[in-house]
Amino acid sequence: MLPWQTIDAYLLAKGVKVGAASLAQSTGGTHVPTSYHYQGLARDYGSNSNREAIAMALLALANGAAPVVIELFYSPLGIFYKNGKKFTPDDKLRRDHMDHVHVAVRGGTDLRKYLPIAIVGGGALVLLVAAILVGTLAGAKG
Repeated sequence: MLPWQTIDAYLLAKGVKVGAASLAQSTGGTHVPTSYHYQGLARDYGSNSNREAIAMALLALANGAAPVVIELFYSPLGIFYKNGKKFTPDDKLRRDHMDHVHVAVRGGTDLRKYLPIAIVGGGALVLLVAAILVGTLAGAKG
């Protein structure tokens, strides 16, 4: 699975509507020469996806000292993050991201690792076992 495909998997597991990716939205299309798209690390989400929900679902992973989402651009919500920092885009970048969300992840990233364990495991039993393990490990430290 390419890193951009794990973005889709992460969003779908969170219940966010994600449309099928065209070649232009994933590894092809016309982008800047240094685009993460050509490395399999980026994906664009257009009108066949819930763009607002996508931008909001990924915001926490794009913000901070060690972000796994290294680019998150969506003009209608004023979301522009690169390498963990919010920035003010130039006019071209703002115009270019009016109709889609652009997401790029750090190389080697599998966003599914950032899902809550209950979603990954698909049930309360997994959550319960995780809570027991955390409690056991915390008790072992004391």
